[in-house]
Amino acid sequence: NEVVLRSRDDIKSADSKATDFYITRLPLADYHLLSKFKGLRRASLGQGATDSKLAALAGIGCTNLIDLNMLDAPAVTDVGINALTNISSLRMIGMEGTSITDAACVVMATRMRLTGVNVANCDGVTKAGMRALIASETVTNLSFSADSLSRQDALELVRSLKNGSWCAFVDTQGKLDWAALNSEGKQRNITVGVTPKGTMQTWGLQKRTAPPKSAE
Repeated sequence: NEVVLRSRDDIKSADSKATDFYITRLPLADYHLLSKFKGLRRASLGQGATDSKLAALAGIGCTNLIDLNMLDAPAVTDVGINALTNISSLRMIGMEGTSITDAACVVMATRMRLTGVNVANCDGVTKAGMRALIASETVTNLSFSADSLSRQDALELVRSLKNGSWCAFVDTQGKLDWAALNSEGKQRNITVGVTPKGTMQTWGLQKRTAPPKSAE
């Protein structure tokens, strides 16, 4: 179970052996105190994620952190992803609804050892960024948005997936041919999913282009 941390008092009272945390409301000023948790493996920052918080997290020596989630965090940009390259243990990263661009995709594909990446509902990620991720030597699980893709584009991505075993497309416009994608995936032993809703749509969240008003 995730331990919810909202303040330094929460950090002080939490078991130092805890590994999974929900820190959406934790102020930036308290991030250095997370060094208490040597076994930190998973962290959900959600809407509270910012580039500064990612840099702070990367600076406390999270040598066991494998999974990071930043759902619906428009304040996260390529700068924050660059900071995360300092966490060598990181394997899975959820960035649905962030403000990253293709440049961040290149960084994740070439400077990190990720296995799972979710960049659905990221307006700054185009086919070029997706191509960078599918060419990764380590990424096996991917989630994209189909908004900027044609049916042929989606097929080409599945065909080009270097080491993938699972690929999902959020197709809010209903334009992809799932049967063709599924057939292509089976030939390559890749599970292909097409869904009309990403997590943001399922939860009724609206895409935002401006950083949240709450202070770090």
